[in-house]
Amino acid sequence: MKHAIAIQLDEKSLNIQDAREGKKGFIFGKPLSVKLEFGNIKEPNFDNLHSVLLKIKKKNRRKFKKSFVVLTLPDRVVFYTNEFIPSSISPKEIEDSIKLNAELETPIVKDECVIHWQEIENVRGEKGKKEFLVGVTPINFIEGLINTFKKTNISLHAIETFAFSHFRSVKESVDKETNLLGVYVINNELSIYVVEAGNLRFIQNEKIETKTPFEFVEQAIIRVLSYYFAGKKNFKIDSFYLDFNESTKKALTIKLQQDLSLDIQLVDKNERFSKENASNMVLAGALDRSFTDQINDVDISLMPFGVREEYIREKNYIFLDTIANISVTLALVIIGIFISVLVFVYKYESNIDGSISLNIAGQSQKSGEIEKRAEEFNAQVSRIKNFENNAIFVDQYLKDINDAAPKNTKVAKIEIDSLKRSIVIDGNSNTRDEILAFKEALKNNKSFIEVDLPLSSIEQKNNPIFKINIKIK
Repeated sequence: MKHAIAIQLDEKSLNIQDAREGKKGFIFGKPLSVKLEFGNIKEPNFDNLHSVLLKIKKKNRRKFKKSFVVLTLPDRVVFYTNEFIPSSISPKEIEDSIKLNAELETPIVKDECVIHWQEIENVRGEKGKKEFLVGVTPINFIEGLINTFKKTNISLHAIETFAFSHFRSVKESVDKETNLLGVYVINNELSIYVVEAGNLRFIQNEKIETKTPFEFVEQAIIRVLSYYFAGKKNFKIDSFYLDFNESTKKALTIKLQQDLSLDIQLVDKNERFSKENASNMVLAGALDRSFTDQINDVDISLMPFGVREEYIREKNYIFLDTIANISVTLALVIIGIFISVLVFVYKYESNIDGSISLNIAGQSQKSGEIEKRAEEFNAQVSRIKNFENNAIFVDQYLKDINDAAPKNTKVAKIEIDSLKRSIVIDGNSNTRDEILAFKEALKNNKSFIEVDLPLSSIEQKNNPIFKINIKIK
């Protein structure tokens, strides 16, 4: 059964919620809201965040241990932009081109930011080009967050912003051909996003600093539509996702229909999020991402490349260490029992020395039973020792694979068969060159005698998926 935790963080509060998969869908835990003094993106108070996380984890240690965790942040912490790159250039050149263009457009100084991107469908009609949604975030802010969660021993599955979490709560209610406008307000802060062809493409975020918030929201929607409609022939918004109470939603719909002369079609959150305790759609959407398999999770994440994979490897090492500790403890217990049996046998033989001549047949039978028990205990001790050796064997080869993996190569699954002396690695990488480099590094390791990478396993040019088969000594 899968478990998940979502954390929604802003300057003055931390909201957290857990969920698990039941037979009839998600079962949401009760959300928790905690006040804190985190500060803004330029001067964050990571110490205050750390102390709050420690208190929460102390009361929910078991939930954190078995859950994937997604952190969602205000949209304004990221500078989003769209880039068009020629389809003919290589994946490595695409990466360089995206970074160069983002550095020219972003207000953040070069080498002081983390840049991530997600390929989205090119709906603008520019032939021979690929479209990417690019996010740029101050590197000190992201690294500070990750280090704070590491200090608290909380492993993050992904970091995203509110708009992506919010959109996921309605994603299954609209098809890929629908153009959607999403609107929500959190802590007196308005966010509006536009979705085309199933991809979130545009986010506008601003504070509501007026005594007439209703009019402010309506005018902000009109401004976004005017900006987004500019230069787009035959483009229209098919659906509106207005995350407000029913009375506000109804009044806003009527006003927009009057001012824009549009037939506004409203969509609502997916039925999975209509259950008890699922009232915060940002948390609900982040929980949904926590349940997504890692290899299928292609949404943009603000985590630096390799951090999530490092968390996964650490979890594997912790698991193996636990197995080894259990093995040693079990071995000591069995050895203790075995010694007790030997003492019992010695005392028993001493007591019957005087009468051995009277009952030789019976004594021989009992001695045989004792010898049989001793053999059984010896066999159990041997099995425990073999189990310990296997744990050490697995730990060593995982370390060798980890050392050989290039920075941007993501290992999704490792299957180890100690009897067949074989390892199968599944994963994906940014480029084919990195996969080939991974293969060569494994071949150069003296622990491996055969490394096979079928070319047919590299299934795509961008972020190719691979499978490597290894024979070990």
